Amino acid sequence: MTSYRNKKHSPQTSSRSTRRTTAKHRAGSHAQRSHTPHVYNSYSRKSYSTSKTKTTSRPYSATYSTKSQPFPTKLVALVIGILALIILLTIGIQSCSHSRDYDWNNLTQENGRMVYQQAGQITSKTGIDVSSHQGTIDWNAVANDGIDFAMIRCGSRGYTQGNMFADETFYSNADGAQAAGVPFGVYFFSQAVTEDEAIEEAEYVLQLIEGMNVTCPIAYDLEDMPNHNARANNLSAEQCTKNAEAFCNRIKQAGYSTLVYGNQHDLARYDLGSLKEDIWYAEYNDTVPTTSTPIVMWQYTSTGSVSGIQANVDLNVLFDPSLIS
Repeated sequence: MTSYRNKKHSPQTSSRSTRRTTAKHRAGSHAQRSHTPHVYNSYSRKSYSTSKTKTTSRPYSATYSTKSQPFPTKLVALVIGILALIILLTIGIQSCSHSRDYDWNNLTQENGRMVYQQAGQITSKTGIDVSSHQGTIDWNAVANDGIDFAMIRCGSRGYTQGNMFADETFYSNADGAQAAGVPFGVYFFSQAVTEDEAIEEAEYVLQLIEGMNVTCPIAYDLEDMPNHNARANNLSAEQCTKNAEAFCNRIKQAGYSTLVYGNQHDLARYDLGSLKEDIWYAEYNDTVPTTSTPIVMWQYTSTGSVSGIQANVDLNVLFDPSLIS
């Protein structure tokens, strides 16, 4: 996912040579004129007037030369430049919270499932995502088949009328996963066309999961429906991004982590340079993700086989286990 100034001389500096010329013309009468010197603070343009003081033999005299001190423009420019760099780096980090660096040479298969290793140790987690398409699930069998977590569809918005409804197997799946000790998160199939509708979807998700022990992220899933005249098919990239952020921000306000789900086509609908969410990426192959978008989870097949599930099931490898709380 892609996850991402000219300087003019100050009037004071440019007139420095003019002041030197003027000083030469005034040299003959300078000694007979009273003069109040100005001392410039090194870090501001404020000048401080000092009264005329008799010179003493005390070392480090407080009396300064009557010649005006040049303003340290180069030093100030350097300080401003450093501060600007820090600000830009901070903004870059905040706008790319999903940024992750992984070496796909460390991605291998074990027992037909993708794993990610570092220093010879498996650091990834194996997960499934399920909905009513998988029917009734034996969650104890799932837990005993090496599944570390699950993403469960909690609901959807209709792509024509825009009504929201819960997945018909959501409660049984959530109860079954929790009873079997399988950590789970949820995802919502969005068809929001405005930010207000996206927030409405988030509120609906929070109602559905109330009282549940949801310890994995909550994902925003926007997919177009090319074979249907779906209400969200023709949203601009700006609007898609605003909707996703509105949904995720409301979910995060409630204390949950978030993901944005999509394949290459789905993610291309967003302004990825402005999207600040972690990415759950879908691409079905048995090698490595081919996207240049930074991701935290990869859905690598839709034809996985897991004990306790009679139908094919999506398999996922989670590269950042810290997302399971």
